[in-house]
Amino acid sequence: GGTLTVNPIPVTITTGSASKAYDGTPLTSSEAVITGLVEGETATVTATGTITDIGSTGNTYSIDWGGTNRDNYTVTEELGTLEVTANAAEVVFTANSDSKTYDGTPLVGQVAADGLPTGLTWEAEAGSLTNAGAIENKVASYAIYKDDVDVTANFTNLPTVDGTLTVSPAPLTIATSSDSKMYDGTALTHGGVTVTGLVGGDTITVTATGSIT
Repeated sequence: GGTLTVNPIPVTITTGSASKAYDGTPLTSSEAVITGLVEGETATVTATGTITDIGSTGNTYSIDWGGTNRDNYTVTEELGTLEVTANAAEVVFTANSDSKTYDGTPLVGQVAADGLPTGLTWEAEAGSLTNAGAIENKVASYAIYKDDVDVTANFTNLPTVDGTLTVSPAPLTIATSSDSKMYDGTALTHGGVTVTGLVGGDTITVTATGSIT
């Protein structure tokens, strides 16, 4: 007897490509098609590729052949590429300017961030000043987080802006006592001293030195 042979025919599954700068969210492309099926037969292709961090990956897929016999086809794949690049958009960390009168406690600088993609968080530290004077309030450190993961390295344009911290001297009053007497040949002195205005647990020693004979 003879032999009957039916050879499978080729079909091509194609998925889409996409790219973006890192923003902490997944990159996908839903484009997915199958070509070459014989008339009247169908299969459903779904793109499944995803990437969030910097890098690239093929746009994989899943396929539901439904009532179509998979064995009747040889599959060729033309997978797209999903690529996430470093984020070059400007994210500015700005240290504030602030001032107060000396009270013995630090004036701690604050930092604001502008330009960060939605869903990411950040931490930063600035300078502090306790004693009277003025300093540049520099951004001492900063970090960007996706959930609890440090993703600062995914950003390439992170300028900082300085502010100024100023602590003004606190007012201090030193009052010495008054006294009087008739001349008797001995020096008249009075040790009474009152100090008002000390703050923050500060102490000083004041001695009255006035003398008249």
